[in-house]
Amino acid sequence: HIYLTGNEISDGGAMAIGEALKTNKTITNVDVAWNRISDDGIIAIAEGMMSNTTLTYIRLSWNHMSHIGARALAEALKISKTITRINLSNNQMSDDGAKAIAEALRIDRSIVHLDLERNRISDIGARAMADALSVN
Repeated sequence: HIYLTGNEISDGGAMAIGEALKTNKTITNVDVAWNRISDDGIIAIAEGMMSNTTLTYIRLSWNHMSHIGARALAEALKISKTITRINLSNNQMSDDGAKAIAEALRIDRSIVHLDLERNRISDIGARAMADALSVN
C-alpha cells in the first residue's frame, strides 16, 4: 500500500506515480486523496493503471478532477481487470464524467465499490449509473 493522503502533490507528482504504476508489480492500494491533483495528473495515473496488473484500490478523492479526468479513468477501468474499489468522492466531476464511469462499469464488472459522493452529478448522471448497474 502507498498512502500519500493530505500532502501537496500536484500534477508533477501524479505523473511520477502514473509512470511507476506502469511497471510496479507489488502495490495493491494507492491513496492520493486530499492533494492538488488536477485532470492532467489524473490522466497520468489512469495511463499507469492501464498496464498495471496488481492495483486493486485507488483513492483520488478531494482533488481537482473534472469530467476530463473521469473520462481517462473510465478508459483505464475498461482495460484494468484488477481494480475492485475506487474512490472519486469530493471532486468536480459532472454528469459527463459520471456517464463515462457508468459506461466503464458496463464493461468492467470487477468493480464492487465505487464512491462518487460530493461531486457535481445530477439526475442525468444518476440515471446513467443506474442503467449501468442494471447490467453490471
